[in-house]
Amino acid sequence: NFALPRHDIGEEQVSFTMNCTQPMTRAMIQRIDVGHANAKRHWEQIGEPKYPNGENLAALHEASELKEEKIAFTMDGHVLKLELVMPPQAVAAIRFSF
Repeated sequence: NFALPRHDIGEEQVSFTMNCTQPMTRAMIQRIDVGHANAKRHWEQIGEPKYPNGENLAALHEASELKEEKIAFTMDGHVLKLELVMPPQAVAAIRFSF
């Protein structure tokens, strides 16, 4: 979810539909956005230290890690339906399990 320079950007509702030969059992998502895998935001929240100490560095490293979360979906016969909201400047990867 991005915009051209000097253009407004907001949240985007994303709807995903996929025909499946087998029913899905699980969907997992990894995100990079304002609240996920964002060490810069965490650095700003801890006061933008010029020389982060060991504790700061460990927290920044943890804040930068991609984390996998379950994401809700529905199956209507062999049709998978999934919806999510993408904040500005966000990217997401979704992994499906059969």
